[in-house]
Amino acid sequence: YEHKMLEEKFDKAYSNATKALINQNISRAIELLDLYKNIKSKQVQIRDLFTAFKNYSRFQGIFYEKKYALAYAMSSKFQALKQTAQYKKMEQIFKVAFSNAQRQVLQGNMSGARALLSEYSTVVSKKPIIKMILTQNREFLEFLKAVQKKDFEKINELINTNELFKEIPTYTSLIHEIENKLINIESNIQCGKAAVAQEELSTLEDIVHLKDKIEGLYTDCLNVERLYEAYDNDDFKFCYKLLDSHKSLNNTELGILLE
Repeated sequence: YEHKMLEEKFDKAYSNATKALINQNISRAIELLDLYKNIKSKQVQIRDLFTAFKNYSRFQGIFYEKKYALAYAMSSKFQALKQTAQYKKMEQIFKVAFSNAQRQVLQGNMSGARALLSEYSTVVSKKPIIKMILTQNREFLEFLKAVQKKDFEKINELINTNELFKEIPTYTSLIHEIENKLINIESNIQCGKAAVAQEELSTLEDIVHLKDKIEGLYTDCLNVERLYEAYDNDDFKFCYKLLDSHKSLNNTELGILLE
């Protein structure tokens, strides 16, 4: 347990030190990691962090010159640079290029797709996914159609045959959309808007791998409705009975009010 706590504290300090280095506050980064500098298992990680940010100005220059292949090579060598705004922006630019290339492939314009992805042809981390889109195999086209239809049974079947499908921007966008929807549902439940949450949940019912999660959220909705009904009827005894038997209700606005 103590080891886990130490790891969590280090991870937090490392993350904050990275932010400090992004803001060019070297002294603050040193201060944050000073406690861990003599721990042998952390020394290489700390050293690599500071080495990476010695190259940050150069990385920024390459990014602004739009030499993305070189910038990807640098971030591959200095992994901490992947936490910077420039790297994240670069990934967004690649996703747009890939999505446009994907559209060209579906229209049968392979030369257009190649042109859009040509500047990434030497980027080692992008080569497999670029090769996959340009070879235009049957499974890839099936996957695109499954994502478009939100056919998660087919999506999961194809991912089991090729993990690379998880990196396709249209798929990652769909996953982010679902994650944001789940966050919104949980927020509505906490605010007592059970009917709104249930309506949003109904759009996710066909996602097989989320079945248990969705069933749990439906149960939370029903319990929230029961809690509000008991509260409206001044039945505080039943309110506290519900709070005792369903701990998730303690995190709702009404649950906090009744504490």
